[in-house]
Amino acid sequence: AGTYDEDAEGDVIVTRTIGASGASILATLSDLRNHPDLWPDGCVTHWEFGERQTGVGATAKVTYRGPLGWFRTLTLVISEINTKRIDIDHPGSKGFVTTYAMEPAAGGTQVEMHTWIYAPPKPFRGVYFNRIHPHFESCHSGFLEGLAAAVE
Repeated sequence: AGTYDEDAEGDVIVTRTIGASGASILATLSDLRNHPDLWPDGCVTHWEFGERQTGVGATAKVTYRGPLGWFRTLTLVISEINTKRIDIDHPGSKGFVTTYAMEPAAGGTQVEMHTWIYAPPKPFRGVYFNRIHPHFESCHSGFLEGLAAAVE
């Protein structure tokens, strides 16, 4: 087992500069039908789209996969869109929010993908920070790579 900061936040935050306009990135993210192709293999599976698939109120049911056979099936809903940000909420007691914040940057737009997660209590913290959190970071990086490939 590795070491980790006992006071560490559980959030997963990844940033990337993408060579496209914020409007183009926002249009891609606000259509849930684009999302399955943006995630790397082994991260998110079993997409089932709701009646509405674009804009605020669009929904889907997805299964997130992790190491050690971990998985969680959740409903997601686009809960907020503005010119600099889109929020995807996973309601419920085991849910979380992922925010995509966009700022102009040299060569395009800087996108921060931030998933707001409370770290689990002991004795699960070590497994979370040593295995699950790094997997999520890798998935988030892969998602932003897929997003860049889709819009650049």
